[in-house]
Amino acid sequence: MLMVGKEVWAIVCGTIRDEIEFRLMMDQLLQWRDNQIVQGIVLSTWTDELKPFKALEELLRENQVSIVYSQPIDQRIQNVQTNSINYWRQATQLQAALNVTPTDAIILKTRTDRALPSTKQLVKYWQSHHSLPDVHESCQQYGYTDLPVEFKRQIIVLKGRTGRIMQFTDYAFLGEHADIRKLINFDVSELYLTRDLVANTQFFIYPFLRDYPIIKDYFQLINFRPLLEDLKQYTISGGKDFPVFFQRVYAVYFAILATHFQIVGMNERSEQFNDQIEFSDFFHSSHDGRLKHDALGVVIESSAVIEYFLRQPVSRLDLVSQHVRQFLQPFMFASLERANSTEIEELVRYSHNPDFSKNKWLRSHQAVIISAEQKQQKSMQPVFPGISKDKQSALWSQCLQADNVSKLLLDFWLEADVEPENTAVYLLSSAKAGNQYSILTLTRLLRRGKLPTPTRLEVERINDFNAKMHRLHHTINVKVSCYILSRYFYRQSNGLQISRELSQQVDAVLDRYLPQKKQEFYTCSKSLTLLENYFDEEIQRLQSLNRHVRRRRVIELALETTQLNRYWQQLQPLLREDEKVNFKIYNYAIQHDLLGK
Repeated sequence: MLMVGKEVWAIVCGTIRDEIEFRLMMDQLLQWRDNQIVQGIVLSTWTDELKPFKALEELLRENQVSIVYSQPIDQRIQNVQTNSINYWRQATQLQAALNVTPTDAIILKTRTDRALPSTKQLVKYWQSHHSLPDVHESCQQYGYTDLPVEFKRQIIVLKGRTGRIMQFTDYAFLGEHADIRKLINFDVSELYLTRDLVANTQFFIYPFLRDYPIIKDYFQLINFRPLLEDLKQYTISGGKDFPVFFQRVYAVYFAILATHFQIVGMNERSEQFNDQIEFSDFFHSSHDGRLKHDALGVVIESSAVIEYFLRQPVSRLDLVSQHVRQFLQPFMFASLERANSTEIEELVRYSHNPDFSKNKWLRSHQAVIISAEQKQQKSMQPVFPGISKDKQSALWSQCLQADNVSKLLLDFWLEADVEPENTAVYLLSSAKAGNQYSILTLTRLLRRGKLPTPTRLEVERINDFNAKMHRLHHTINVKVSCYILSRYFYRQSNGLQISRELSQQVDAVLDRYLPQKKQEFYTCSKSLTLLENYFDEEIQRLQSLNRHVRRRRVIELALETTQLNRYWQQLQPLLREDEKVNFKIYNYAIQHDLLGK
């Protein structure tokens, strides 16, 4: 299917590392534009990159080169430790350029340096063909009718490889706008694939990871670096046996190369092959340099190599090469699946074969699933401290039947009178669910120093998260206010930093209950005597105004912050009969010296 009337837009990405190389690239692109080989040129670089090159910038604008600036991403990603950063930089610039180029254009992606020879090869291909092969049609021609199709048309690339599968040169490539945009992805490769990937691979692998699980599994299971040299020696010495997983992954990889990419060679060569291409040939230099081994693996010079391997008569091939072809004839979805247990076991055996490789190339694989038909050996019941073993068992039985375990544990704790040092186990679950009584009690334990270090950190996190949500949603009440202020005084008395968020939470409490005395609070907060006077004045003022509800709230804040028993004496008569849980929580705090002194 021909592509009539398609414009070609050149996108040049990168920084000005070498001004001469950059000028050569731009001059060549301008000549191609004059000759109607390309119709537009976009330079995509970082903001301020051209400031040291004012004359060059003017020259570009005079020649009507579009310039797109992007903010550097390093500050945004800060201290992220990942090999994806280099790819993200390039993808950011490519994305910015794609945003300003026609969506129906052919994109010639190149870069500011070291890319002119590659770019010339791609332009030469385009001048010869003026079209890009249709991926769906390519699948039909090979008989791979069920192969997942990721691009509309093939992307033209240089230097496909074995070993480092899905790696091509990223200096320059050519494809339809929509297909090139599919190459942009800001996943962290280490998190997704459990290993680092260079940008040359990241540019091309992302469109295939979802529909081709075996490709993802290859990078999760195989450390290909030591195998690059080892398989060279193995195959040169006559080795032809490969694990089934290797055979399958390469069968799928070759199908992708044949249908989704067109590999352009850097050298003029006849597409005639005098010998059969065996699977083992892909791991050392062979066939007059059409397969060439180097430090990065084996370069597949052109698509002609893949096409010949996939179309040559099967009967003339060795047994392993026949097996590789059989995974594709006919193509089956099972060929795309992850390594099965039999394949994993075989990989383990090969990893112990010194003839195949003496190095550690098999990564930690999935845990073996153990099928156990026997009965449960031990209960998963945790230790519930402070109560008898019988009560622990009974409580665990209730938990197994309960729809709301966190509420069950809180209710149990309210009735059991558990000692402070044993309380966290019962209340952490409901605190994480946002229960205000649980958060408040745990924060009181925190302030009194009755929690171990890991639990202290978790209680602070729970407190801060819930307080922040209430602050942002303007739902702060007196219980939330109490646990905010309790944490504030805990950190202040222990010389710990008061975060900006915590300060905002305290401000929200003061705006809610003490708006006229907000600034005075901070002045008085470092002295117990001043703090007493501060609250006493406000309590008396509210009493004189008959503002009984607000007065009670301020008494609660006074008790929480000063922890003085006299405020409990004032508050206790104000508690209503229907506040049973509230009374229990206060009473527990007073009885166990969490409040009142």
